[in-house]
Amino acid sequence: MLALAAAACAQSSAAEAPKPAETTQAAAPTPAQSASSRQRVLAMSDPGGTAPVDAEVRAAQKWVERLPRSSDKLVELGRAWVQKARHSADPGFYLNAKACAELSQEIDPKAWLAKELFAQVALNQHAFGEAQGIAEEVLAHDAESFVTLGVYSDTLLELGKVDEAMKAAERMVDFKPNLASYVRISWFQWMRGDLPSALTSARLAIQAHADPGQPEPRAYALTQTATYFWHRGDYAGADAGYKQALSELTDYPPAMVGRAKVAMAQGEPRVAIEFLRAADKQAPLVETAWRLGDACQTAGDSACAEAAFAEVVHRGRREDGRTLAQFYTVKNRDADEALRLTEKEMATRPGIWTEDVRAWALYRAGHAAEARPLAASANRLGTPDAQLLYHHGAILMATGDEAAGAKLVRKALALNPKFDPTGAAEATALLAPPR
Repeated sequence: MLALAAAACAQSSAAEAPKPAETTQAAAPTPAQSASSRQRVLAMSDPGGTAPVDAEVRAAQKWVERLPRSSDKLVELGRAWVQKARHSADPGFYLNAKACAELSQEIDPKAWLAKELFAQVALNQHAFGEAQGIAEEVLAHDAESFVTLGVYSDTLLELGKVDEAMKAAERMVDFKPNLASYVRISWFQWMRGDLPSALTSARLAIQAHADPGQPEPRAYALTQTATYFWHRGDYAGADAGYKQALSELTDYPPAMVGRAKVAMAQGEPRVAIEFLRAADKQAPLVETAWRLGDACQTAGDSACAEAAFAEVVHRGRREDGRTLAQFYTVKNRDADEALRLTEKEMATRPGIWTEDVRAWALYRAGHAAEARPLAASANRLGTPDAQLLYHHGAILMATGDEAAGAKLVRKALALNPKFDPTGAAEATALLAPPR
């Protein structure tokens, strides 16, 4: 999914935002402090930037100082921290939001708005089962809780319950047709292969945003829309979308990673390196390090590539097992660890992309027959993703269905011929006539 707004104010906050470790470290309480004291330190930490979102956090903190026993003011502060996390693409700030929810619930154990905030945090910390349970509890109390419906939809999607997730998003549109609801509907339409409808909904999402003080939602929507163009191999169209996102929110990490992927597809790895280094400085994610390694490798800088790939493993083991497993399977390495990781992910985060990674891990480990039904399931929605198509096709070919498999591999390359440096090269070689 995607995002945007006022470039002048966005510039400094992204550059100055503390990283997750710094967010907690700078305010690390002593062991003697109580749990509530530690939570208050996190809640009242300085956000570290000068953008409107940082001003919003500080303003909410002042209200908490004035009304320290107000459960609602703590929730408002938690929501501001959520916006800070989204604005900076730094998940560490969800710890600050969680602290606010805990303090709010300490004051009022029945505070529904605090539960809603807990659900948001659980989703973003990949505690999907917990997020679903909390969201269902809130919705049983208030079926029209708009924020909770969004969390519920996103959580169900991560759990592989696509139909239920889309129904929740449709309820959002019924209650409030705005960016948050349209952008979700757009994503589901794209997943089902309906690009015209996805673009129509994306346009409605972008047009619905009218708060220049909160640029991130629009930047997200623009980035998501640009990604549709990326997936269909329209690199110029994708780059235009990513540029527009960056004009709304300067140095927005997802858009910079998008521009890097376009640069790689257009044969400009050194341009990609610059975008990826800038994105990685602000939001050190597993995928960003992976793409940086690919760009360095393509540019002939083996030391840079080796360091970046080592960082993929380090970060992935700590915070993102699915992306680490995807990296292993794409690079055809560490098969045993990939199998262990994907088995765990299937138990906690099933869905088409997890099914795809699990199928590819099985294929790489020599279990193509076992991989085949998973690959078919990963493609059951008709999602126009070249990587999904290539993996399904290769697995079909490995299990004796040469014609059907080759057709899917050709379709993948026709859709997005540069979908991944490693995968696209393998797909091309797979179709080459034997010598």
